[in-house]
Amino acid sequence: MCSSDLKFRKACKAVRDWATFFAAKAIKCRDELGEEAAAEKYAFIIDLWKELQDFELVRDQLLHVLVAGRDSTASLLCWTL
Repeated sequence: MCSSDLKFRKACKAVRDWATFFAAKAIKCRDELGEEAAAEKYAFIIDLWKELQDFELVRDQLLHVLVAGRDSTASLLCWTL
């Protein structure tokens, strides 16, 4: 494995860990404070949880939305310049 592959894998792990942290934090908040209180702060993640009921799916969907939002925003900015 070359160094660029290792760098890419480390970057992917960092992003996945970030999403895991926030998904876990939202679910923990829901468990401790209740669904309504958690939904005030983590509305998107709590809605995903209601629909999917699977932590890994929630994390993966959170990642997909964040990546898609970044890519589409970057494309829009490139085209407007």
